[in-house]
Amino acid sequence: MQHIIIGYGYCGRYLADALLTQQQSVTAIARCPTFALQQPRFTYLSADITQTLPCDLSDAIVYYLIPPPPTGQKDTTLSAFLAHCKPRLRKLVYFGASSVYGHHNGQWVDEQSSCYIQTDRQHRRLDAEHQCHMFSQKYAIPCA
Repeated sequence: MQHIIIGYGYCGRYLADALLTQQQSVTAIARCPTFALQQPRFTYLSADITQTLPCDLSDAIVYYLIPPPPTGQKDTTLSAFLAHCKPRLRKLVYFGASSVYGHHNGQWVDEQSSCYIQTDRQHRRLDAEHQCHMFSQKYAIPCA
């Protein structure tokens, strides 16, 4: 099975290592071309995913690790990516942040928790979760 990591930063490196340890096929995509020289164990592609996708996502599990843009209330990077990839992938895994839920006074937080939105950053994160959920429903693609 093909695993495609969109956003090969700190967490992407750990994810790639874990998948490679399990003998999985990995492709990582990021904007920085310098990492390509350092990754002999898997395919590394440098690309701007808001413009085009440099590989076929058909039947792949796609891990999306790119944070939202620094301004606004919408995750426009994710919007552009989803517009390019529908409906070809097998599964979409979105790496979000628990900060989207706001302050819960030390209580456990999960996907069913209320969101106490106070910042644009939280709006962008919540928008990204909503986009992934809608994409998943529209194309009957599992999303985690």
